[in-house]
Amino acid sequence: MIDNIKYATISDIYVKDLMFYNENDIPNLIKFCKNNNITCLPGRDRKSCYKLIGHEFKSAKLSPDLVCNPTDLLFDSKTLDKFKSGNHDEVLFVIEKKTIKGVVHVTDYNNSFINFETYKLVYQFENLIRKYLIKKNETNDSLISWMKEEGQNNSHFEKRYKECMPDDYSKKEMEKNRRLNFNPFQTFFLNDLLYFLISKNYLSSKFNVNSVESIKIVRNWVAHNKDLAHLKFGGQFPIYQIKELERFVKHINIFFERYEELDFSLKEMCLK
Repeated sequence: MIDNIKYATISDIYVKDLMFYNENDIPNLIKFCKNNNITCLPGRDRKSCYKLIGHEFKSAKLSPDLVCNPTDLLFDSKTLDKFKSGNHDEVLFVIEKKTIKGVVHVTDYNNSFINFETYKLVYQFENLIRKYLIKKNETNDSLISWMKEEGQNNSHFEKRYKECMPDDYSKKEMEKNRRLNFNPFQTFFLNDLLYFLISKNYLSSKFNVNSVESIKIVRNWVAHNKDLAHLKFGGQFPIYQIKELERFVKHINIFFERYEELDFSLKEMCLK
């Protein structure tokens, strides 16, 4: 499952339906470029490029900073560097065998494919944590006991413990019955499971508070469906803001590493 998103490429998001330069349609092409905040259009031969300078198009060289490959990985820093070095307001031409196959813009990262595949991975990751804890003979009760102990020095887990084990007897019994109606760990938050897991030191030292925060950032992005690249206001240059995209790429790569570590560790345990 992880391969769908970890190894996602430009080919998964680029635009194949192109607006080509046409010397007989200059006014509409200028309007199109201004509406989309771009200046470059491909020629009909799929090998040339035309750049809008002022109110006219001029033939331009397809320089390396305007070109990417359909197999470039979406979450590789080298791919982001191409957008930055070529001015990330501009489109990149997706070229294969010297032919323009399409174009891609940073806003193409605001794509349902990325959101959906990341959602599936977060969902599967949470299931892996539950399975892993069960394999380690942990239980709902051991997690609650940990919350109680952790809550002595941590107000967040003090609150979580009280939510799981209310002082009121009837509410406490209601919570206990609710847990009995679900499989182990399914009534707890991902945050609970993550911090419980790292407290046990079952995995490598890289599975730590920092990586947990990265995982939560990815999970929250999926939950709230925010754009990874968006317009800035106030006429600033560049027009498009990609700091959120850069931040997301950093955190999702950490998430990939921890997902694979957990997955591999669980598989090894199942073989024993």
